[in-house]
Amino acid sequence: MAVIRFLSAGVDVTVRCAVRDGKRRTVLAIAQQQGIPLPFRCGAGECTACLVHVETRAAGARPVAQPTDKEQSLLVAMYLLSTHDIESARQRGVSPDVRLACQYAVNDEDLTVFFQRVG
Repeated sequence: MAVIRFLSAGVDVTVRCAVRDGKRRTVLAIAQQQGIPLPFRCGAGECTACLVHVETRAAGARPVAQPTDKEQSLLVAMYLLSTHDIESARQRGVSPDVRLACQYAVNDEDLTVFFQRVG
């Protein structure tokens, strides 16, 4: 069971969702299903409109869902992460904390997702 707390100005919503192998959903898909106003444009990892900061809620742990190649490339190209940041996190068995909500496929983890509301 994944537990995700979405936080932004005027938003504090906690969602619980089952995580099944082969049926994992993205942070963006979960937010949309719950009516959480997480901004996005393309929803396909082609822009950075759905940029979020992800932290684990488990003491001393970091998010574990690894970024996709597409997500890594865009985050590096936009100077939001360096290849060193990504490799360092991977070597520690964790995920970078700057992510694209449309690409982050949720594992069985407890997360807090910080985002900027638009408008």
